[in-house]
Amino acid sequence: MVAPFLLDPQIKERLGLSTSEVEIVYGTVGAIALMLGGLLGGWVISRNGLKHWLWIMVFAMHLPDAIFIWLSEAMPESLWLINAPVALEPFG
Repeated sequence: MVAPFLLDPQIKERLGLSTSEVEIVYGTVGAIALMLGGLLGGWVISRNGLKHWLWIMVFAMHLPDAIFIWLSEAMPESLWLINAPVALEPFG
């Protein structure tokens, strides 16, 4: 559901990005965040165990939901303000 949210015009309370901007935001930035999040998650689990990090990781997985709610309300036009919250989803 991220792509329609990013692509639909702002009239429909969406962000209204172009296809190339969505590719940058979700393809490039999202892929980098996914790799970094996976590496960091594996590293912290190997150090202290999953039991220690479980609730923190559950929070990290659900934080993007709240951020997308903020994006739908704030409707930022800056690509930088859209990149950071969208990158948190695959990172978590």
